[in-house]
Amino acid sequence: ERPAPTPRLPTIGITEWGERGTRVVGSEPAPETTTGRLYLVEPAPETTIRRTEEIEACLGTAFGVQFRLAPGGPGQAPVTVEITFPEIVLPDGRPRTTSRSATVVTEVSRFAGWRFDHLYELVPGDWTVAILGAGKRLAARTFRVTLGPDCSPVVS
Repeated sequence: ERPAPTPRLPTIGITEWGERGTRVVGSEPAPETTTGRLYLVEPAPETTIRRTEEIEACLGTAFGVQFRLAPGGPGQAPVTVEITFPEIVLPDGRPRTTSRSATVVTEVSRFAGWRFDHLYELVPGDWTVAILGAGKRLAARTFRVTLGPDCSPVVS
């Protein structure tokens, strides 16, 4: 008996990365994220991304990657966006180091990343945005997050 063929993984290209201005235009349920929701941001041209791997964390700061399916592959492919980060503690006391959301990638470029919306998220260290297919890392970019001088979380 022949083993089943291994499915061919799609090729994903990261076309831009860094800090990005965002405007939230909606949300949808996403139970594997830290807030339980995936925020949908207004589409923006890639030129609105300031290419950097050094991110100064302040409320409202957003960063991540612009990615797409490489030309010549399947028209679309299911992927998981996985963001890993130093431990943050949610308001209910649960610690988290990973946020995941499933999506479909096509040849149309799309953004995946993080926006600091809550003080408890302002944690310095390495944050990685990865695109996974069939559990394997297809593309990733790591960002070095530091706290901005006027953006430190309030410790009570």
